[in-house]
Amino acid sequence: MTLSQIATYIWVNELDGDPADATSITKIVDYLEVNIGQLNILLNTDFEPGPLLDEEAAVLIQLYLRDYYKKKSRTVLHSVATSSGTSGGTSEWTELREGDSVIKRVATLASPAQKTAMSKSYQSLSSQANEELKGLVQKYNLYMGKPRQVIGDFPADELD
Repeated sequence: MTLSQIATYIWVNELDGDPADATSITKIVDYLEVNIGQLNILLNTDFEPGPLLDEEAAVLIQLYLRDYYKKKSRTVLHSVATSSGTSGGTSEWTELREGDSVIKRVATLASPAQKTAMSKSYQSLSSQANEELKGLVQKYNLYMGKPRQVIGDFPADELD
């Protein structure tokens, strides 16, 4: 799989994005290109940006998701820490009554408690992606890894 195919897969299937949103896909491709080195460290390989096997692509996807959800969690917490004004971003009134007429206002922004809960959800998703990443790396290194050192020089006829 190419990095562009992986980015499109992430955007459409993992994050439920619009397949026509080329800007978001390009940002994901850029992230993947920058983090090929991290993939190489995890898998003890020397990939360059280019086609990857499905196993390597799966590791790269989980690496992206872990970092994506971690960043989303920080962003939500940052918005709680920097928000000012009334709770939830609404004005002081939520319901007005005059005679038989009633006007109700629904909060358009989440309250700090809701944002904190959302941040915890993102953190949980990041932790799940990290656990999946660890499992994929372990399986890759166990089944797909090449030996690092071979001791001895054996003639081909003695290997039987």
